[in-house]
Amino acid sequence: MGVFRLKPEGLDPEALELELIDHGLEEMGESTGEKGEPQLVIRCAFADFGQLQKALEDRKHHAALGRVRVHRARRRSSCPRTRRPRC
Repeated sequence: MGVFRLKPEGLDPEALELELIDHGLEEMGESTGEKGEPQLVIRCAFADFGQLQKALEDRKHHAALGRVRVHRARRRSSCPRTRRPRC
């Protein structure tokens, strides 16, 4: 999942949300940073991170932090837990 954190000063969150939907926006909400400063948190799918980042840059919205969080599904092995070299 891609996550962007914006400074909300001077932004209209509703208008921004409508602008970014076509660029991969999945979720947007308010939060606070490490120092208690207000932030606008924008989330997108991993595959849409670059597209959403470009849309923010094109609109001159400078992200305080843009990062990608990757969640991988755990796959259980059908192999028994033994020291055999093959299943």
